[in-house]
Amino acid sequence: MATAPGYAACSYELRHSLVSRTAFITFGIDAVATDPATVATQVLSAFTSAGSLFATIDNNVTLVATRVSLGTDGGEDLQAVAASNFACTNNLPGYPPNVAVLVHKRTARGGRRGRGRIYLPWALSTSDVTEAASLAGPGSLPSLLP
Repeated sequence: MATAPGYAACSYELRHSLVSRTAFITFGIDAVATDPATVATQVLSAFTSAGSLFATIDNNVTLVATRVSLGTDGGEDLQAVAASNFACTNNLPGYPPNVAVLVHKRTARGGRRGRGRIYLPWALSTSDVTEAASLAGPGSLPSLLP
């Protein structure tokens, strides 16, 4: 499926040192730049900046690649991959990647187009979750998204 012109489909590829399969965090952005390599570098910088997402993910996890598929007007998507070897920093006695934080995204726009969700693997400690499988409290995780 083609990406809308001016937007980019992005993903972070994460690898845990004890797990054989990688996990992906996928999302879309309204891209300003028109070069997919530039967009990939900007998205990578957003992940690795101080106080960003890397600080909430287990320190056994490494960001190995950032992929971008930039929509164009009338043609195939332009794609780029920014390879990296960036280690996350949170020391968690955590869960496997199939037990992930589910973030519900909502906007002022109504209907299905105004909402979404994102899964964050390796971002939970065993003490963050109650027996009812919900987060222990609003302060359990730092602010992940603006």
